Amino acid sequence: MSGPATRATPDTARTCGVGKSTVNATIHRATAAGLSWPLPYDLDDEALEQRLYPSVVHSSSRKLSQPDWQALHDELATKEKLSLMLLWQEYKEGAPPAIG
Repeated sequence: MSGPATRATPDTARTCGVGKSTVNATIHRATAAGLSWPLPYDLDDEALEQRLYPSVVHSSSRKLSQPDWQALHDELATKEKLSLMLLWQEYKEGAPPAIG
């Protein structure tokens, strides 16, 4: 979207009660989604929102295993020179990469 749409950004921002950067970001989202004015007649609010703000699937949404807290407590209680830092380092060595 360009021309009158971008020149009207301050007026649109003032009318909607948002910042000019919000209007610009929304215009960029609309352009990236292939939308133009006027919007398609059959595009309802829910479909418009989905096109402007598509859901994102995060690849890092894996489950991490929790340490055996009782075993850690027992080790700390029985070994004088053992520290939480050492236990953390041992845990990291057995954990998948990118933990830390």
